[in-house]
Amino acid sequence: MRGFIAGLGLLGAIGACSSFSADDGGGGGGADAGADGRSDVTGIPHAFDLSLAVDAAVVTGSSVSIPVTITRGGAAKGPSTLEVQDLGEGLKAEVVTIQESETTANLVIVADAGAKQGARKLTVIGRNAAASDSVTKPLELLVRGPSGTLDQSWGTDGLATLPPWLDVVGMALTDEGALTVAGIERAHDDKAQRPIAVRLTIEGKLDPGFNRGLVLVPPSSQLSMSAMKVDGTGAGFVLFGGLGGSTTTRFRFDAAGMPDLASNDQGTPGLQMMDASRGVESATVDPTGNIYVRSGKVLRRYDATGRLDAGFGDVTLDRDYPGDLVSGGDSLLIVLSTAISTRVWRVDGRNVTTGAFGANAAATDSQGNVYLMDDARKITRFRSGLSADITFDPPQVTPPLSTIKGYQLSIVDDELFVHGGTEDNIGGPIESKSILLRYSTSGKPSDFGSAGAGFTLPGRFGAAKLVKNKKAQLYVAHKATDSSGQRAIARFWD
Repeated sequence: MRGFIAGLGLLGAIGACSSFSADDGGGGGGADAGADGRSDVTGIPHAFDLSLAVDAAVVTGSSVSIPVTITRGGAAKGPSTLEVQDLGEGLKAEVVTIQESETTANLVIVADAGAKQGARKLTVIGRNAAASDSVTKPLELLVRGPSGTLDQSWGTDGLATLPPWLDVVGMALTDEGALTVAGIERAHDDKAQRPIAVRLTIEGKLDPGFNRGLVLVPPSSQLSMSAMKVDGTGAGFVLFGGLGGSTTTRFRFDAAGMPDLASNDQGTPGLQMMDASRGVESATVDPTGNIYVRSGKVLRRYDATGRLDAGFGDVTLDRDYPGDLVSGGDSLLIVLSTAISTRVWRVDGRNVTTGAFGANAAATDSQGNVYLMDDARKITRFRSGLSADITFDPPQVTPPLSTIKGYQLSIVDDELFVHGGTEDNIGGPIESKSILLRYSTSGKPSDFGSAGAGFTLPGRFGAAKLVKNKKAQLYVAHKATDSSGQRAIARFWD
């Protein structure tokens, strides 16, 4: 289990502690403590006070122990008690007695296996009979599932529904926890498609206040979306090509999803034509906002304003590599080949080859390490100097990892996730499953899902990189493989 979950030392470290100095004196008549330890109603100092973390988490089917410290004044004689209110269905907590000779206690909250998941606002009440006084403290408790399971508080049973036939290219979280999703909305026959963006609320519902009308041009079979960038407010852009010719274009939008009026090319609000002479086949945005675009054999860089970086110049590759660009670490770029080799380029244009690797998926971590997966689904890590140092053990999953289609590698908090889809037609019709696996930095499958074997769903996980919020919840694009065109974002507990 990860350090975020119950029993692994989270509770003393999350958030600020609610503690105040206690003064000698009479009771406060049960009123809440003010900022200086006095009653908000009478202004009389409390006879005692409590200190505990304001945030905690508990895994369903287990318990969490919350340390509490009591500070007494002269009137607070004898034992004091602690009680949790507003627990709701599926949670239990016994009343705790703190003897006069004790200054600390542990408040234990038990969550049933079927307890409703999500955040709950609880109240901890301390009482001292001798002083006829009580103190209340807030406690926000996150009721979560085990690592590698769907977050039942998100959308419907862990899946937030997207518009049909929306192939997700990228996802980004706002500071408030909403999720912006961008991609290409395709017609069932693939003859008409358009780039759009939607926003999901913190509950996993489509946000009606976000402008979904990011329709930049009439639907076309030539459109392709390559990258997106969204800041903490929710403002950002999507980068795409097409528009009936070889162009590199982006649409900029504000926090409400409305066109950014600072861009108005071709009479379309929000539209910025970055390059009218070259299209975009693959692209990435680095942490500083620079945009790298590959068109055929040429690699170009644009600054955050969308202007061509003349100092970077045109970097000419030795061949037209299909695949993606990936940025990470010191703006490391990876150009993937689906044939016999992988080329790694840095921003100074220096070409470094990893040899005849045949990589089809790649990721980089914050240290500049490179992770490549080959056609046999073998994953190798290369140090920043591009020397191989770890080959990851294949996970024991059914169907085996070698059957994964459309797979992707994602680095989240320097852990490696593998996600994609499997197809098994042995002895019957084709059965499609999506799979999500997590590896530790030592190259071993970690405790994600059942015995480290990952998590599967009907359908297939999309190729968009994963994102993770501050509550250890992972967002993964998911799509059904039937004719319904159903698309969703799955949210897992890490």
